[in-house]
Amino acid sequence: MYILEKAANSFLEYLGTDRFYDKIYKSIFSWCTGNKDLLLEKITKYNISYIGHIEEDIELDYINVWIDSKENTKIEFDLAVEVSVDVEGVSGKHHDRDLYNTNIWVMVYCSGSLINRLNDFRILGIEEFNKSKPKKPLSGDFVPYIKKSEYDQYANEILEKYYFNHHPEARVKPIPVNVDELAINMGLSVCDTSISKNRSIFGQVYFADAEAKIYNTDTLAYEKRQIKKDTILVDSEAAYLRSYGSRNMTIAHECVHSYYHRHAFLFAQMFNENLHFIQCQVNGVMKNGESNTTADWMEIQANGLAPYILMPKESFEAYANSLFEHYNQFSRIGSNSINRIIDELAKTYEVTIYAARKRLIDLGYEQAIGAYNWVDGHYVRPYSFKKGSLANDETYTVSYKDVYNKVVTNPIIAMSVLMNDYVFVENHLCINHPNYIEKDQNGDLILSDYALVHMDECCVKFKYQTIRGFNEGSELGLICYLSRDTSKEIEFDLELSKLPEKKIDESLFKERYRIHTENVAEVAKAINDMTFGEIITYLMKYLDIKLYELEIDSGVNERTIRRYTSGENKKPDKRTVVALLRALNLPPRICDIAVRQAGISFRNGDKEDNALLNAMMTLRNGSANDANRFMKLAGFEPLNKEE
Repeated sequence: MYILEKAANSFLEYLGTDRFYDKIYKSIFSWCTGNKDLLLEKITKYNISYIGHIEEDIELDYINVWIDSKENTKIEFDLAVEVSVDVEGVSGKHHDRDLYNTNIWVMVYCSGSLINRLNDFRILGIEEFNKSKPKKPLSGDFVPYIKKSEYDQYANEILEKYYFNHHPEARVKPIPVNVDELAINMGLSVCDTSISKNRSIFGQVYFADAEAKIYNTDTLAYEKRQIKKDTILVDSEAAYLRSYGSRNMTIAHECVHSYYHRHAFLFAQMFNENLHFIQCQVNGVMKNGESNTTADWMEIQANGLAPYILMPKESFEAYANSLFEHYNQFSRIGSNSINRIIDELAKTYEVTIYAARKRLIDLGYEQAIGAYNWVDGHYVRPYSFKKGSLANDETYTVSYKDVYNKVVTNPIIAMSVLMNDYVFVENHLCINHPNYIEKDQNGDLILSDYALVHMDECCVKFKYQTIRGFNEGSELGLICYLSRDTSKEIEFDLELSKLPEKKIDESLFKERYRIHTENVAEVAKAINDMTFGEIITYLMKYLDIKLYELEIDSGVNERTIRRYTSGENKKPDKRTVVALLRALNLPPRICDIAVRQAGISFRNGDKEDNALLNAMMTLRNGSANDANRFMKLAGFEPLNKEE
C-alpha cells in the first residue's frame, strides 16, 4: 500500500533542481495538452463542454519517487507529480469561455545511469497516476526497502545469482558457503589486512579506485596504499572478530553492501567526489555515511542479510530439524542438548555460535533463546519456556549490574524482593519457592530442574533495549552475528515487562505472613537495646545457625565473627556488617535495628552505599560468592577479600 503524501528524500529533491525541471515541465505540459479529456473529468463543479487551451504556467509539486535498478548502474524511476493547471473551459450554447483551475496526479517514467551522473536522463513516458502501479524497491537514497520477513528472499537472490549455479548442492546440503569464492563470482577481490590502529574497523568495500591510509602493524604507522575498485578489506583482528567464523560474516556483510548499496554509493558520490568506500565499524555504525538514516539502514540490512547468506534457509532448517530429532532422543531436564545443536550448526556452517543461535531464533526455534546466554562473565544454564512467552525485546536473563541499576528502583518489584518473595538466582529473578529454588553442593542457590523448563511460570520477564544509541536491529544483530564467542558485555536499559503469576495457596500465604509478622515483632523488641555483637549472637541462637555455617554463608572468617560476638571489636566495619546481616537473611525491620546499633549508616545517593544496601537486602538467599560478584560488577570492592 502506498501513501500518497509528499515524502522528503534526497533523490526527489535532486530531481527538483534546475538540472531536470525544465525537461520534466515541458514533458508534462505536452502530456496535458494531449489529454484535455482527462483534465476535463477533474472539473466537476461546472457544466463545461470542452477545454479550449491550457495556460503555460502550470505548477508542479513533486510527491514521491520509486526507483528500480537495471544492470549495474542504470536505474529506472517513477516520479509522482501533482499538476495544477489553468485551462480555458468552453460551455453553453454561446460557447462561453472562462479560466478554470484543476489538479491531476501524473506518473513520469524516467531512466538514467548513475555512473554517468544522470547525463543520459530520459523521460520514457507519462500517464495518470495509478496507486496500484508503483512497485520500485529503492528509497529516495537508493537503499532497498527490505522487511525482516524478506531477508531470506534477498539473501537468496545473491546466492542464486553468484553461488548456487556453481554449487547447487549448497541449497540443500549442510555445507559452508565459501565466501571468498562468492566474492570472486561477484567481481570482488578480498584482501586480509589491518585497517585501523585501534582495530575499530572490521571491513571496507571500495566502489572506486582510491588511495587509502592503512595501518601497518609491522611499522606501527599508517601508510598510503592504492586500492582498486571492487575490493573488500577485512581486518580479522578487529575487536569483534576474534572467533572462528567471523571473517566469513564480515565478507558476506561487505558483499551485501556491494550488491544492494552500490546505487546508494554512486548517488552519494555525485555530491562528494572524495567518497570511495563504505567503512563498517565494530560498533555497528557506518563511519563515512553522509546521511545517518541512510547509513543506519544500510548497516542494518548488511548485518541482517549476511547470516542468511552464510546459512541458507533450505539447508540450514533441514539440518537443524535433523539435529533436534537426534538429540531429543537423549535429552533430559537440564541437559545441554540445545547447546550441542548450536555447536554443530556453528561448526558445519563455519560461523560463530552466536550466529547459529540467532539464525535458529529467526527461523522460529524458540528453544535457542534459552541457550548460550553470556552474562556476568559466564554462560547461563540452558532453559526453556512455554512457546510464545517472550517477545523479541523481552528476556528472563539479566546481569547483577542490570538488577542493581534498574530492578531495585522499580517500586513494584523492589518490595517483593525486600519481602523475600523473589530471589536473584543464576541471573534470573525468580519466585522464592522450593518448587523453583534449591541449593547445590557448595551452598549456592540454583534453579530447580522444574524451573529450568518452566521459566515463564516462575521468572520475572524484562523488556530491554540497548543504550548506546543504535537503531533497532542494528547493534543486537551485530552482537549476535559478529561478536566473539565469549562476547562483549551488553548494557541494557531494562524495564519490568511482567511478573509471573504465583501459584501458591492464598491461605498458606496469609498464615505464613501472620507468623512472620509476629516473629519480627518479637526479635525487634529483644534486640532493640543490644550491641551489634550481642545482636549477632542472639540471631545465631534464634535462627539455630552455627559459627562455621555463618562463616561459610557470609564469607567472614570465624576469628572475625568471634571478635564481634565477644565485644572485642568496638567499631564494626561496614562491609563486614553487610556480609553478616545478608547471610542471616533478615527482614528490613531487623536489619534497620542491627545497622543502627552497629553505628553505621548508608548515605543517600552514594553509589557504593546503595550497592552495599542492595547486596544486604536483595541477595539474602545467595552465597557469599554471589554477593562478592555483585559488588565487583557494580564497580566496587567485594564484601570479603578472602573469597
